[in-house]
Parts: sequence; structure tokens; C-alpha cells
Amino acid sequence: ITFTDINTIQWPSGTPPITGYRLYRGLQSNLADLLSGNADFCTKYQGANTNANISADDPSLVTGRCYYYLVTAYNGAGEGSAGNASGPTPRQVNTAGNCP
Repeated sequence: ITFTDINTIQWPSGTPPITGYRLYRGLQSNLADLLSGNADFCTKYQGANTNANISADDPSLVTGRCYYYLVTAYNGAGEGSAGNASGPTPRQVNTAGNCP
């Protein structure tokens, strides 16, 4: 993952049969859960692009806040792993859309 500017995060494209990507956001305090898929966190982007606008994520609004991002690829067979995010437990996404 790279930042092309302060508002855009970008990642390299994968090899087919990838149909899209998911970008997840979590806090430093839930980084272990973000990698293992053991706790709720939010989906910041889902689609075919290899970049996303994160201008609304302003950690300076809360003292000591630090965001982490994780990208996974998916296709008709499901979502691929990222980091330690593989195994029998599926990633739990905060469907209410409430990002920490």
C-alpha cells in the first residue's frame, strides 16, 4: 500500500481471476484483530479500482489515533487472505458502517 497524496491510498493490481478489492481500516489498538479477522472493523472501499480516497480519515481529530489499512482481493470463489488473515474464521465486517 502506498499513498499517492494525503487523500489517496493505492495498491498494486493482482493477477486474474481477481474481480475486485476490499480496503479495510482499523485502529492501532485493533491491528492484531485486523490481521487475524477476529474482530469487527470497517470496509473503506470495495470495487475494481486499485486506489481509494481516504480524505475523511483524519486521525488528528483524536489525540493518539493511528489508522491501519489492509487490502484483500476477491472473486467469485471468495476473499483472499492478507497477512495472517487466512483460516477457517471469515473476516468480520462492521456492516453498520461505523468505523472506529
